[in-house]
Amino acid sequence: MEAIPPVLLTRREAAEFLRVSVSTVQRLYEKGEIRAVHVGRQVRIPRSDLERIVRGEAPAHDPGPAAPEHAEDLSTWPPTPSLLSP
Repeated sequence: MEAIPPVLLTRREAAEFLRVSVSTVQRLYEKGEIRAVHVGRQVRIPRSDLERIVRGEAPAHDPGPAAPEHAEDLSTWPPTPSLLSP
């Protein structure tokens, strides 16, 4: 039986999928090109967003809040409430 590919990927898996660094995945998120989904305290990236980038398509969603201009540590960005708002 063939394994079903995951719908949500870790940041590292997303980086491997795109063949870029984890920091590039973070920048794509900050620019609103991909979404981040919180599953408990874990952050996951929708595979569909990565596939869209590979196809060269524009983001199909509202980019949401911009990251702070001078954030020291973006590993916890965005704050959880912004991900929960419609």
